[in-house]
Amino acid sequence: MEHKSHREEMSEAAEKQNGRVALTIAVLAILMATNVFMADNIAHEALEDLTNAVDHWNWYQAKGIKQYVYSTQADALELQVMEGVGNETAFQNNIDYYRGKVAEYKVEKVEIKEKAEHFTEMNHLNDTKYIWFSAAIILAEMGILLASVSILMKDRRFWLVSMLIGVAAIAAMGWGIIL
Repeated sequence: MEHKSHREEMSEAAEKQNGRVALTIAVLAILMATNVFMADNIAHEALEDLTNAVDHWNWYQAKGIKQYVYSTQADALELQVMEGVGNETAFQNNIDYYRGKVAEYKVEKVEIKEKAEHFTEMNHLNDTKYIWFSAAIILAEMGILLASVSILMKDRRFWLVSMLIGVAAIAAMGWGIIL
């Protein structure tokens, strides 16, 4: 039976430790890549929601302007009718048409506003998710860095801290998912 020297035992222990650290680095790299993918998707969704929100707010504003123009036209015609200028029947038909458009735009604006608020809310939610995924990316990078330092410095404490940071990265990713 062959006895291993103290140096050989230390070398084997260091190899085992380096293997564990390498596995940790691989897991953290996968975690980082997953979060990059998720952050990119969320950023795309946030941009799409922002575009839809801006479009709907612009549409809402356009309807408001049209509503104001029709209301002003109806008011002007009513003043002319009160002053006895022009054909009252023709004016009244136009007044009724304009007042109908004002009512129509008022109803349409409610629906448009609800959609604009929904898209705005979704944009804010996706921005928040993006922040959590980005935090997970940074934490995973920090974990990889510290795990690498543990190999270079031959100090297990850096590896333990890298694993704790990896747990924090998983928590940040989880929070981004459940929002």
